[in-house]
Amino acid sequence: MSGADDLARLTVTIDKANELFLSEEPKMVDVGGGVMRPTNAKVLADLATQMNGAQIYTSVALGLSSTAAGSYFSVPSPESAEYLVLYQNSSGVAQEIDRYPNSRAIAELGVEDMDSDLTGLLYAVVGKNGERTSIEIGLDGKPTDRSAAAMGEKLTKDNAPALVAGAAEEAVKAVGFEEVDEALNDISFAVVDKQGSLTFLSAKLNGDPTADSAARILRALPFRSGPDIFCCGDSMTFGNQDGTGVTYPGELQVLLDSYGHQGAVSNFGVGGETSVTITARCGANPFIVMPVGGLIPGSNTAVELTLHPINGEPVAPLKQGPTSYSVTLAGVRGIFSRTVSGGVFTYFFTRLSTGQSIPVERPEPMYLEVAQAYRGDIAVIWMGQNGPSTDRAISDAEAIISHLTALEKRFIVISMPGGTSAQDADDAKWFAKFGRRFIPIRQYMVKYGLADAGITPTAQDIADMANGTVPSSLRTDLVHWKAAGYKILAKQVFIRMKELEFI
Repeated sequence: MSGADDLARLTVTIDKANELFLSEEPKMVDVGGGVMRPTNAKVLADLATQMNGAQIYTSVALGLSSTAAGSYFSVPSPESAEYLVLYQNSSGVAQEIDRYPNSRAIAELGVEDMDSDLTGLLYAVVGKNGERTSIEIGLDGKPTDRSAAAMGEKLTKDNAPALVAGAAEEAVKAVGFEEVDEALNDISFAVVDKQGSLTFLSAKLNGDPTADSAARILRALPFRSGPDIFCCGDSMTFGNQDGTGVTYPGELQVLLDSYGHQGAVSNFGVGGETSVTITARCGANPFIVMPVGGLIPGSNTAVELTLHPINGEPVAPLKQGPTSYSVTLAGVRGIFSRTVSGGVFTYFFTRLSTGQSIPVERPEPMYLEVAQAYRGDIAVIWMGQNGPSTDRAISDAEAIISHLTALEKRFIVISMPGGTSAQDADDAKWFAKFGRRFIPIRQYMVKYGLADAGITPTAQDIADMANGTVPSSLRTDLVHWKAAGYKILAKQVFIRMKELEFI
């Protein structure tokens, strides 16, 4: 017999025995197979009722003739497992009331009443020959050590899943699961700490997270980009072409501060870069490089790098702005740098700490560490003016967006600032991809730029606007803008962020 079977039999035996012998309620108990037996309390109650002349008689006829109507009497049962049959004299008719088990019936239940003083046992299930089984109950009502040890060898998660579930429940209680009084609040359960304080895990009566739980989870998880903002792009993002120090990221910071937004704006603009180079610098499509000689030396000696095209397009980093970046190449941290001679850029990798030489037999991705800090921010992407094409700029923008870590990636993309009305078709591609997250800033500046800046149009401005070009009064050259232009762009980005509920 398995441990699970023993446990089931023990449970039934104990329950039935306790009801029959210990219950204070006078009632009938189903002891198995539909057989009903009275509790001792019922037997005593019935006997007390019969004390007004009730007796045990040798036959039903004798009992009827010897008792008054309404009184009780008993006769020996003819059944082998019964002691007496109780009747009530109902106006001269014997109405059977109950039947009582004899010692044989009790023995067939498998419960042996043992001498507790001698054995230390309250009950025990024995075999046919009276031998001890693994089911024993001590004086405290719990399984004996012998019984528990025997069952523990047999019980597993497969044959006793309920027992395992019970253990799991106790384990949950041990780590702070608290059932909350539903009459007091809208919480069905909550996880608390050792001091009883509510943690971030709590559920309403319908099973949904409580408002407090949802808010705390959102604060802990990178659900939405922000609150910080990083602006990636080329020289238009870098700004300050007129020497005033004005950039659109800087002006955006001023507007956000005045609005009360708690977030920092970072200027990640580097002049002269294509969308391919910008995307690689942001870590979305990393630079693909190969050490000349196929080896990263173990020393801190700089090794020359060959930069490979990314999906068919060349890259040209470090042309303006920083002259080096911290990077990781083939699992080795180091410095990515360049030299310039006769307009020719030569790139190098220098590991930060000495170690074993690393063979590099194929081109490897190289990631800039500086870009990793911005992946959780709201992204403002402005690129494509330096090529290679509108379609590639759109796909590169998508790569930067995908590289953001938040579940809800929040971003704004901006059209190329230069060009004429011929570029309206390119703007339509951007809009088709990004919708209201796209700002066609060239078209806006043509229509409203001078008015927003409070500038009276010159003849050249009028000609520019007719051609679909940003007015000359807002530009320092054919492409770059004066401070007024960058302030207008910052305001448009700010307005769009409010519309999209980024801030």
